[in-house]
Amino acid sequence: MKHAIAVAVGLFAFAALCGAQEHEYWLKIERNGVGFGWEHTRIVSFPGGQREYRIEGLKKIDLIGLSPQEIAHQGAFRVDEDLRPLSFGFRVQFRDRETQVNGQCLEGRMRLSTVESNGEKRERELNCRDVFFSVVLEDLILRRAGEKSFRLTLFDPSSKQLRPTEVRVTRTDATEVEAQVGGTDHYRIGRAGGVREVRIPTLSMRAFRSSSEDARNIAYLDTADGLTLTVRATGDLPNPFRAKKVPIAVAWRNVSPEEFRFEDKRQRVLRASASDGAHRVLLDLSRTDIRGNGIAAPVRASGFSEYLGEDEYIKPADPAVRRQLADIRGEETDAYAIVKRILEWMQANIRTDLIVETLSAPEVLERRSGKCSEHAILFASLARAAGIPVKIVLGEAATSRSWVGHLWNEVWIGEWLPVDPSMASFVVGPSHLKLVDAPTVAGTQSLRMKLVDNLALEILSFEEDQSASSAELKTGIVGNTYTRSLSE
Repeated sequence: MKHAIAVAVGLFAFAALCGAQEHEYWLKIERNGVGFGWEHTRIVSFPGGQREYRIEGLKKIDLIGLSPQEIAHQGAFRVDEDLRPLSFGFRVQFRDRETQVNGQCLEGRMRLSTVESNGEKRERELNCRDVFFSVVLEDLILRRAGEKSFRLTLFDPSSKQLRPTEVRVTRTDATEVEAQVGGTDHYRIGRAGGVREVRIPTLSMRAFRSSSEDARNIAYLDTADGLTLTVRATGDLPNPFRAKKVPIAVAWRNVSPEEFRFEDKRQRVLRASASDGAHRVLLDLSRTDIRGNGIAAPVRASGFSEYLGEDEYIKPADPAVRRQLADIRGEETDAYAIVKRILEWMQANIRTDLIVETLSAPEVLERRSGKCSEHAILFASLARAAGIPVKIVLGEAATSRSWVGHLWNEVWIGEWLPVDPSMASFVVGPSHLKLVDAPTVAGTQSLRMKLVDNLALEILSFEEDQSASSAELKTGIVGNTYTRSLSE
């Protein structure tokens, strides 16, 4: 995603050479008419053709109306006359945490160094042949507009990952070039240089050229407006943790049902229908029992390698993760018992904190806090370190007033079983509505983006388990978010 929209950050560079020429512009970032962020870009051109893109910006995010936060960033990206990367510096300030990343391209390799405010330092290398910094995308589009369509690979400084990207030029004239990026995002770029507007329809967001005064006139964006898949369901669900059986209809538009993975041990599809791009699926959510079945860890079965691997966030091979897992499991070899021990340890040691950023497993261990994604990431890392296959699950969790987008897990111990580390328990009833699962966090996000402002739930009936004791009724609800408190 374009640097003006992504939470991309960096270390601001101040070098200036004699004869350098500079131009600048401001972008205001808004969702559904609410301005919540700005970005200021200065492009300095040096004798010999090199350029430096100097970026600074701020975003104000109120996570589901409960946690106002500001994210500030600065960055400087040096490129050659062909816009190919030479070096960059990159800094983000979030609460009391600062992350600084520096990189240099030499002989086709990008050497990255990341330093956290606690002194932790990490280094890695990436291929940088035929790779461009994301901040030069608009100038690449101007230069290659005559090709009409082309593919390239961008380096995203927010995630420190390479992103294959497709560009299709849709309109050109004497003053502007318009292009579609990644199949959905729409860019409008002035021939004189600089973005005039970026529209991201899937998120109802745009960044547009503005004055410095107007760009900085922003407010906190309450992500409970639908950005975090917050949905007020039609129909009543008095206590989802006492629910025995709940039929729920899920409706959306213009997304193939093949992108969903609705079913798990508690949840099955009863029927589905579609008309003119509108889809509706009726699900049966029923309470179930979950018990151990004697499977030993590491699990000895084929076909699970992708559910034991690593990604940007899940790090089962990390030394800190492996040390923590060894302390948690002791001499235990039963997979079900190890899962229970991980959940108990997380309940006692990882607190809930509604942060905007997403942390890797080692970072969660360092900070001992995070939202649902951090709980799911750390659980997956610890369980995979024990050789237990784990999925990442995206869906909806019931709260006191609505359903909220939520991440949890499934573990394979003879069968796939849903487990929610945020609530330190297996998921046994209709409190969670599954939409999709994947081996990685990123694997759930394509569908997530398509469901922003595009999801409706209808509770058709509600059957309670009157025999459930209060100790079983882990509500997970305080205000409008989850917790581990028990219902009385």
